[in-house]
Amino acid sequence: MKYRRSFIATLSLSAFAGCLSSNDDNGGTPTDTGGTPTDVTETATDADDGTETETEDGDDEAEPEILSEDITTDRTLSGETVYRVTDTLRVEAALTIEPGATLIFEEDTGLEIYGHEDGSIIADGTASEEIVFTASQETPGWWNGIFVWSEARNNRLNHVVVEYGGRNNEANIHLDSSTYLPLTNSTVTNSDGYGLYIDENVTMPDVDSNEYTENERGAVRVTANNLHYLDSESSYTGNTADVVVVEAETVSVEDDNVDSGAVTWHNLGVPYRVNGQIRVEDIEVTVDPGAVFRFEEGTSIQMAPDSALIAEGTPEEEIVFTATDDVPGWWDGIVMSFSESRKNILKHAIVEYGGRDTSGNVHVESGRIKVVDSTLRHSEALGLWSSDDGTVNDDVCAVNEYQDNAEGDCTIET
Repeated sequence: MKYRRSFIATLSLSAFAGCLSSNDDNGGTPTDTGGTPTDVTETATDADDGTETETEDGDDEAEPEILSEDITTDRTLSGETVYRVTDTLRVEAALTIEPGATLIFEEDTGLEIYGHEDGSIIADGTASEEIVFTASQETPGWWNGIFVWSEARNNRLNHVVVEYGGRNNEANIHLDSSTYLPLTNSTVTNSDGYGLYIDENVTMPDVDSNEYTENERGAVRVTANNLHYLDSESSYTGNTADVVVVEAETVSVEDDNVDSGAVTWHNLGVPYRVNGQIRVEDIEVTVDPGAVFRFEEGTSIQMAPDSALIAEGTPEEEIVFTATDDVPGWWDGIVMSFSESRKNILKHAIVEYGGRDTSGNVHVESGRIKVVDSTLRHSEALGLWSSDDGTVNDDVCAVNEYQDNAEGDCTIET
């Protein structure tokens, strides 16, 4: 990358000059075989470790420009400049960062965008000229990262690299409640926490083709009502924990970030780890084939009135609802509570290790669901239970596979 080449060149020149100063017996400029200072510069741009740099003949690398004061009027950072951030920058105006710019953050500093003070960030790089937010030392958690609390519609991160943050923000990029931010074509890496943290009611109209990797706690942490923003074209692997952590939340069409009555939870190639009850109200949720959900102890997914769960996998890509520990009764299971939608379906799905405070891995009470070609197993109670006012397909006990359920396979109350 450009910023790494620049600093290698600077360090190489400085070290070479220091050696000449201390070792030259004549105390003057070296004249090795008629050479000139320009010849010395050319030699100095080849680092001892073999790293090649791109310093032009005779050009010294400019010192980084220091950024230490809050940004309270609109400002543009040049793509031709390296910036060194020595104190946390609070942005209360429009901050535009040109392609190719590099911002290097000293220890325990950060970048904070506050929209209630008219702050916004426009960092729109290109594939050949990424915008880099990095640390003065390549240590995860060296700086806080980028914190955004802004509804400004000009916010954007595109073709950026954000690395070595997560000190006090829990992530390299932390989007606070009600923030608006598209995030595309970017690399979020080497955080001491998560790569990306999405708080409740955030709006992300365009999230695509990002890489979240080498982050200590996982790729992404997200509230359940923002889960639909995570795209299947991004990469979530190579982290210390390859998971997307889902915070308990009600998913509803009334949420500010849901612009229709339907959302999709995508197959990300890594499991979702659910840390509380997800309650779905007044909205239709479709789960992509191959998606995996791991539920922490005592958690559940509850389908409330006017909601729908459409979980149709395939024989090759089953949808899995399981536990974080392989213990029967670890979580409650899928609860159909007064959800009467005829769209409710589990097909080519696995539901296991539920039945903690429910009557089965799938618990139907005054609700409706069709369950076919699925496996319900390792429940502390039943594989499937339906109340007498619940509605399931007539062959539900015959067309699914039930294994190792403590209280039996399938019961329909009459």
